[in-house]
Amino acid sequence: MTGGALGEAPLPAILADAECMRQAQLRDLAELAWQRRASSRPLQVRTLLDARLPADTAPGIETRVVPPGGFDECLRDELRHSDAVWLTAPESGDELASLSERIEAAGCRVLGSTAQAVRATASKSACAHWLACHGVACVPTLRDPRPWQGAVPKLRGVVAKPDDGVGCEMQRRFDTPAQAWAWGRAVLGRRAVYQPWLDGESLSLSLLCAQGRSSLLGVNRQWVVERDGWLRLQAVTVNARPDPDGVLQRLGDAIARALPGLWGHVGVDLVLVDAAAVVLEVNPRATLSYCGLREALQLNPARLLLELPRLPESANLRPSRSVRVELAHVAAAA
Repeated sequence: MTGGALGEAPLPAILADAECMRQAQLRDLAELAWQRRASSRPLQVRTLLDARLPADTAPGIETRVVPPGGFDECLRDELRHSDAVWLTAPESGDELASLSERIEAAGCRVLGSTAQAVRATASKSACAHWLACHGVACVPTLRDPRPWQGAVPKLRGVVAKPDDGVGCEMQRRFDTPAQAWAWGRAVLGRRAVYQPWLDGESLSLSLLCAQGRSSLLGVNRQWVVERDGWLRLQAVTVNARPDPDGVLQRLGDAIARALPGLWGHVGVDLVLVDAAAVVLEVNPRATLSYCGLREALQLNPARLLLELPRLPESANLRPSRSVRVELAHVAAAA
């Protein structure tokens, strides 16, 4: 969204949040580059930027402005001179997986999840089935919700959403499975999947993953609002609650074992229902919560990424404060 891959297509409403993430990542990398400037292993950081965006990156970052239609050429050229790429892109439409494969084919290291892990998590229905088979409690995710009609006691509603959507893209809550089914078929077509609405606390986990293991960096509160049935993520409070009994850390470990291709910063959306965590989806990349991790942890989360596969000890990760990250496009719409 920020790197010029959109060509001449209109910049999306979620652009401000994508730019917030990019600036946070570049800020953290710039600090590492400064710290290593006189070492035997200096770090040079470059970024691609859509020509329509201002080139106001962190000091020490080299920015290559991508003209309309020039993304492929610019990326090919940069890959010839790069050792590693920290890629953040939506997993919908196979974008993240195909770009990861392209980077790997050029001989560069991807500082993120494997293409196989990205594809395994991009489909909400397939990911829920896979995790459930590995003993992870997940929200039921079906292609047809009509069997729930009258068969699920105290059903509080049904959410229809794209199977490979990101964020709260095109998500609506309906009172009955029949209503959700009708809207999903008409609007989303084959992309539609359906989940029962669960009353509980909406949370996300910020994980650092490597080789089938994980470190829990933060437990975040997701502020989801409903307007005329539409669901919108309004803000995220990073490090909103502790994990004193280690339940959520063990959940992260179980997900990492089930999907050993997860690598680097990973987000997990879940609902806490009567103290039990139920997984909604897995995001095999850095999420908006990354923007608040540095302040919450009082350390540089990019350094943790570059130190993988060595994971930080949980005793060294003691978040000192909560940080609220607003979603700019939702605030503008309000």
